Amino acid sequence: MTDAKSLRARYVTNPDAAKYTYHVECRGDPMEDAIHVEATSSAHGGSWKVSVNERIGGTGGEPTPGDLLLAALASCHTLALKMTAAALGVRLASLVVVAEGDIDHRGVLLMDPTVRPGFTEIRLHVRVEAPGADPDRLRRVLEAASRSCAATDALRNGAPIQVTQEIV
Repeated sequence: MTDAKSLRARYVTNPDAAKYTYHVECRGDPMEDAIHVEATSSAHGGSWKVSVNERIGGTGGEPTPGDLLLAALASCHTLALKMTAAALGVRLASLVVVAEGDIDHRGVLLMDPTVRPGFTEIRLHVRVEAPGADPDRLRRVLEAASRSCAATDALRNGAPIQVTQEIV
């Protein structure tokens, strides 16, 4: 593991070293099962079984795409807080980040063209304990972490999504 200070120094002299493309592959096998898929990360070989929400026919036994999206947001925000606190010398005693998202599943089921299929609102609740920390410094940690979380940025600023399709 490389510390953040060393990485920053490296990226100052070589900005291209900071650029990275994440890659996750999702397979629909078996095709007869319309409610389950497996997603795999090429970076570390981890995989996740994913299903649809119970409200649209899922079994409830696996995380849903919505769960994973909120997990990405909450974990990114939590890590950003921890890294920022460490960089600014703020000792955290405890930290919990909860992500919640509201959705109307009629949009997913294409029942009403006026109903979006995605989240209509996402909320993050951050609970941090840092006994003895300077309040201004802690506020800087919270603000900086919110700005540095890649998942928050992608959702807030709408990263362009390019879809290519191949019929074979």
